[in-house]
Amino acid sequence: MTNPHYQPYGDYFQQPTVVQPKKSNKAVIVLLVLILVLLGAGIAIALTFLMRTDETSSRADAVTMDKTITVERDDDTDEQEDENEKERHKDVKRKKMRIARKDDSSEDATNDHARAAKRGRPAAKRSYDAPSSATTGRFFQIPGKNIGCEFKNGVFGCTVEITGSYDCGGGKASFALGTGGVIGHQCGTQYLGQRGDIVPMLYPGTYWTNDYAVCKILSNTRIKCWNSYNGDGFELGDNQYSSARGEG
Repeated sequence: MTNPHYQPYGDYFQQPTVVQPKKSNKAVIVLLVLILVLLGAGIAIALTFLMRTDETSSRADAVTMDKTITVERDDDTDEQEDENEKERHKDVKRKKMRIARKDDSSEDATNDHARAAKRGRPAAKRSYDAPSSATTGRFFQIPGKNIGCEFKNGVFGCTVEITGSYDCGGGKASFALGTGGVIGHQCGTQYLGQRGDIVPMLYPGTYWTNDYAVCKILSNTRIKCWNSYNGDGFELGDNQYSSARGEG
């Protein structure tokens, strides 16, 4: 007869079945979403950086191109200015040549010492040259201080105290000696140097020369000057002017 309270040995010691709870997938999904969000943000930041880099590069290229164009324009402008400057120089040179030809062809004996100096210096030797002891320089005066002479603008001349028909006003007049001979009486031009110049004093018996002109100091108040090529000249002083011949 079986005991109702009897349980088999194996059944008595059988362990109860433990039911494991199911793991939730929500955490995994949240983690994946977070990863995707971060990945998307990273991609967006990278794209933004690349776009800004491209924009900066484009601007730099544009600035470089503008600078290149500006430099090219500046070069073109400089070349045009150089061409204009050359043309201006050519025009000035042509005008000077026309003036020179006009002066050379003119036979008008005026007081224009610049034109007289261009009439041509004789090719012959200096038959009326100054002695080797002559003083050279740009100007001189004599002890009487009534005459001052100067080599100015290619022409030699003297300013003298004089009255009468030669007086240009203030008791003074000028007389010039050109490369071709005596130019003659002049008003409005003085051969006395400039303020502040130290004008050397020459004494009777001495000579002075500069280029084609030669002068001899005759006295404290009188001189004689002539062209060293052809001997044409003048005497000045003691309120007088007269033509003279040089010493050969």
